[in-house]
Amino acid sequence: VLLTASVYSPKKQTAAVTLRADDAVRVVMSGGKPAFERNGAKADAFAQEEKFTVELQEGWNPVLVQVVTGGKTHRLALHFDGENLRTAAKPE
Repeated sequence: VLLTASVYSPKKQTAAVTLRADDAVRVVMSGGKPAFERNGAKADAFAQEEKFTVELQEGWNPVLVQVVTGGKTHRLALHFDGENLRTAAKPE
């Protein structure tokens, strides 16, 4: 499954990201190398928060999340924390 979104940053900055997913997942920012990658699903993975940082450029930053679904339940939560950030399904 591929999910796309965009994060708007008013300036270049480092943002903290919190991810929760119960399947194998990869997060790619602005078409670069994976910012986060977890292979394989874990039974209690959604209860565990994965934390990492990403470098955001000024303006809209595309986000691509690749999820390999397995089992019956599929959950994903992704939160960006930085100064005056906005998120959208498509850049405005």
